[in-house]
Amino acid sequence: MQVGRYEILEIIGTGATGRVARAHDPMIGRLVAIKLLSKEWAQGEARQRFLQEARVVGQLSHPSIITLHDMGIDEATQTPYLVMEFLDGQPLDRILDKGSLPLPKACAWAAEMATALGVAHRKGVIHGDVKPANMLVADDGRVKLMDFGMARLASRDSGATPLLGTPAYWCPEQIMGKPQDARSDLFSLGVVLYEMVTGKRPFDADSLQGICGRVLSSTPLPPSHANPSVPAVFDDLVARCLAKDPAARYQTADAIAQELYPLARRKPATPVPVPQTNGNGGLRYAFGEDLEQQFLHEAQIVGQLSHPAVVQLYDVGVDERGAPYLVMEYIAGETLERHLESSTLTIQRACAWAVELAGALATAHRAGIVHGDVKPGNIFINPENRVRLGDFGIARLTTQLSLTSRVVGTPAYMAPEQLESELQDHRSDQFSFGVVFYQMLTGVRPFDGKSVGAVCAQILNTAPAPPSHHNPAVPPELDRVVARCLARNPQDRFASCEELAKSLHPFTRSRPRIPAPAITKHSWWSAPAGHRDVWTTVSACLLLIGLVQIPRLLSAHYGIPPVPAHSYFHPGVPYEALTYSPQTVSEASAQDSENEPVSRIQDRQPSPRIIRVQKIALAELNKPAGPRNPASNLSAAAARSLQSHTP
Repeated sequence: MQVGRYEILEIIGTGATGRVARAHDPMIGRLVAIKLLSKEWAQGEARQRFLQEARVVGQLSHPSIITLHDMGIDEATQTPYLVMEFLDGQPLDRILDKGSLPLPKACAWAAEMATALGVAHRKGVIHGDVKPANMLVADDGRVKLMDFGMARLASRDSGATPLLGTPAYWCPEQIMGKPQDARSDLFSLGVVLYEMVTGKRPFDADSLQGICGRVLSSTPLPPSHANPSVPAVFDDLVARCLAKDPAARYQTADAIAQELYPLARRKPATPVPVPQTNGNGGLRYAFGEDLEQQFLHEAQIVGQLSHPAVVQLYDVGVDERGAPYLVMEYIAGETLERHLESSTLTIQRACAWAVELAGALATAHRAGIVHGDVKPGNIFINPENRVRLGDFGIARLTTQLSLTSRVVGTPAYMAPEQLESELQDHRSDQFSFGVVFYQMLTGVRPFDGKSVGAVCAQILNTAPAPPSHHNPAVPPELDRVVARCLARNPQDRFASCEELAKSLHPFTRSRPRIPAPAITKHSWWSAPAGHRDVWTTVSACLLLIGLVQIPRLLSAHYGIPPVPAHSYFHPGVPYEALTYSPQTVSEASAQDSENEPVSRIQDRQPSPRIIRVQKIALAELNKPAGPRNPASNLSAAAARSLQSHTP
């Protein structure tokens, strides 16, 4: 059978609006899936609306939306058809026939579906038939949402609102014939999410009337009633999706995705284990996956990582229920996410922590391990104010064990190749690191839209403003480092995290080293560190000069008299005897002396030499007595002096 240029190989499915066939495209040489619409869709205005809606669906671009390659009308039957990508896999309803899914896997898949619905809703496309049969799980683990807009077109082409699809996934407004909008898809998504976790539908009855009655009037039991491992927050999420009044539901699909992503990272356990510490202070988390041997092998590789900034893995094993578990060291403190909510980081602190994280990633990359989920919630700050990177390989392991190549995590920290389901390597961790480092420097995320779809669009198409735009203290060199980490092309990023760490090392100091200008002769005045020494020396000299000059200035200003000299004299010796004063002789005396004989005058006047010797002797007697110059010795010396000079 031939449809257009496509050769139909086999019919692989049948739905309300037509059939799905596996076909071969001879021009490209690939397998495609062709949806052949029924004859009632090939007439009149319905046909034109179908083609117009199909063009809108063809513009939707998301990893979890089936890709529309082509559309056309078969010349032989005049039947419209859609050509979509072909994926080996099976619908979700066949997987659920085998039982419920682990909570993290169910939340991860539902979050992808919610994100895909959000992209379609912003384009004005309402799915209208969200159910497990329209969700394809490929063999590589990817989840794709199919049949966009087909059920919605049926309601447009008749005056009444036809009930197309599976009744168990209808919303109340669809049953009552009221207009539907994006919130109708969210009700159906809540039914699917309930079934994935519990293994049964919330509104199930033996007849169509019974199903419709329960959808309109009954409130289902919370999922935790059927699955005790389900947390209360998940019960609240499902209850809000299944609200009868559209105004009471989530208003956007992106809001549901934001609630589901944290639950997708939750460590699954059945039943919920109580954390236990081992002898080394480690914390034991139990979680189960299907491919036990692959998980244990990868966990052993992670356990070989040894770096101060990596949370250490102490042990791995399998408990009595067959669930693998990890025993890791316990880190006291808080996450970087919570720390950034309450405080800001200095440039030096942000760069120091970034260097530690880059070193931890480099150690893992050398061991062939890609973290895959670098974000502030996986970075811990211990009481010593050092950072530790946790969950090494956990996100990567989760996706590998579910046979998918895409890492489940927070969209704001995903690399472009991660969003586009392309091959990831160590450079994908660099992009996530760049987002975290940007947030550490500025306090805001570089890609922070109002919805998950907006964030993904920014990551894929928009270059963020440099960090200095939000924080002027960020130097231009760091702007360039961040821009290189956030390059959309992995080839434009750093070759390794070692190179990234080296570029950040100069900024971990309090004052980044700036090369001095080349000068021929250096002056000690030009050294920034010598200014303090110069001023210290000048201040000391001024203080010393002031201590010397101030007393002199005060003395000269206030006229303080000098201290009088102390005179020594011996008691009993007249003071006049110590001084010599010239004496004059009166005329009368002179006349008398003329009459006297010369011999008597000479006898009366002593010799000047004798007078001088006597003064010296008296001066010796008037010196104070000391231990080495006793008074007796002085007196004896003076007596001898007198005797030797006496005629």
